[in-house]
Amino acid sequence: MKYFLRNYNGETRTLNLLFHTNGAPLSKSSKIYLQKLKNQSEDFNIICNELRSELKNKVYSVKGFYQNKDINFYYRLNIESITGNILALRKANNLTGCNGNYRCTYCFHKGAYAKTGSGAGNGKMVFNNVKDMSLRTSSEYERFAKMLDNNPSQVMFGMNGRSHLEGIVNVPEDIVIDYMHTVLLGPIKKDMTTIRDGDKKIFANNYKIPKLKERAINFFDNSLKTFIL
Repeated sequence: MKYFLRNYNGETRTLNLLFHTNGAPLSKSSKIYLQKLKNQSEDFNIICNELRSELKNKVYSVKGFYQNKDINFYYRLNIESITGNILALRKANNLTGCNGNYRCTYCFHKGAYAKTGSGAGNGKMVFNNVKDMSLRTSSEYERFAKMLDNNPSQVMFGMNGRSHLEGIVNVPEDIVIDYMHTVLLGPIKKDMTTIRDGDKKIFANNYKIPKLKERAINFFDNSLKTFIL
């Protein structure tokens, strides 16, 4: 704040913030809690309601003293975006716990089911590589949210109801996927390992994934292990 006091005395500025949340405390029960220090938890909805109230056209001030003068800095708070891992973002946005049917917060395209073995239940949802990817917009989100207001027992495109972050950020445009959790530590690592080692149990459009030849594996490892393997 010393920097703002010295350089923007008497001015009003907007401070843009990025929020980050993690998934474990948010996903362990039907109620949403945020974990705090000393192993305490706080109700997520109460925090969001308070935050919405604090952000509404409020101007905050900081007073200081510099070069024998009283100085004042005024500021507004704006939550520019929120990020976190998949568990946290699903829970915070009131999406279904397992949203594999609809691949992400941003699109309407249903995932494909890939068998990983013989028998019922041996499979997983995978990315459905369609040609035209229609992304959700805030207006479309609002349209489906209103439908769910009238039919709260329904689920639409993975939405259980309105996002708990509504009024704090624009949904879904301001929801940022955590690159570390969702890419480096998860799906991409698994997919790259499968490409390298092959997996006869996985079938995608009746195509078996073969193992790379030794020379290709060495090149693959040297190129990628620094980043994801």
